[in-house]
Amino acid sequence: MTNSKYSTVIIIYNPNSSSGQAAVKAERLRNRLNKRDFSVIKVIATAHAGHAEELAYREAKLHAHAIIISVSGDGGYNEVINGAKRADTETGHHTVCAILAAGNANDHRRSVRKQPLSRAVLKATPEAVDILKLTATYGDTTFVRYAHSYIGLGVTSHAAAELNQSRLTRVKEISIVVRTLFNFMPVRVKFKGERERKYDSIIFANIHQMSKVIRIGKKTNLKNGLFKIVVIPHQTRLKLIYRVMKIAIFGVRKPIQREAVTFTLPVSELVHFDGEVHTLPGGAKVTVESERGGLLTVR
Repeated sequence: MTNSKYSTVIIIYNPNSSSGQAAVKAERLRNRLNKRDFSVIKVIATAHAGHAEELAYREAKLHAHAIIISVSGDGGYNEVINGAKRADTETGHHTVCAILAAGNANDHRRSVRKQPLSRAVLKATPEAVDILKLTATYGDTTFVRYAHSYIGLGVTSHAAAELNQSRLTRVKEISIVVRTLFNFMPVRVKFKGERERKYDSIIFANIHQMSKVIRIGKKTNLKNGLFKIVVIPHQTRLKLIYRVMKIAIFGVRKPIQREAVTFTLPVSELVHFDGEVHTLPGGAKVTVESERGGLLTVR
């Protein structure tokens, strides 16, 4: 008897994730699902940065009741949900997205996991969870991008840009972060109703764990329509390092929570979405909001 929950199961994996282990995990997942008579299972490897988004967009447009599983890190999953969201907006489909962790930090999966993913695909009813949505307008352009876990400006964006260009070892990862702490330029932001200020870091977070060790609040709640905000004003490098170490050790116990935040970027700035880096031009008017129930998932 054919399993009829999903018309198609699409497994998209990054062959470079986890030193090649993503391919092994993708095949293992396919074998487990094959035993349960899913009619169509596709396993597709990405070939370049941004490819997961292209694949997810194509497959979500083709199949009305699909589940797309990203076997990757947080960045690969970010691409998948953005591709699926764009396709669903155009077609009215309701694509289910999920992640099988195969990256470095794997913050999202660690924060939201309820059961092994193969069991979730087989038995769990898809649930609607909140995701972050950034909308930026500049000139005649409207830029929309989603994030499953966090959006950041400042030092985290510069570090993410460096990390994305390198094959990482633990030593290299630490050296890039330390170098970035000393060399980056602060971000200039004008929040609505306030004057322009410089910040070393601004993070909008949907989950309570970041970069494996940093805790933002006590737990992850993806159904309250709120996200957490961590702001570090510009200060000397030594004070910044002290602040970052303090956050790494003790976390941010009572972060600000909001449904939406609006601000303007006086100059061009890097913005990262779950580690995927984009550039917004100077003059961009930006809104970050929680899109309630914006993503269908199993976890």
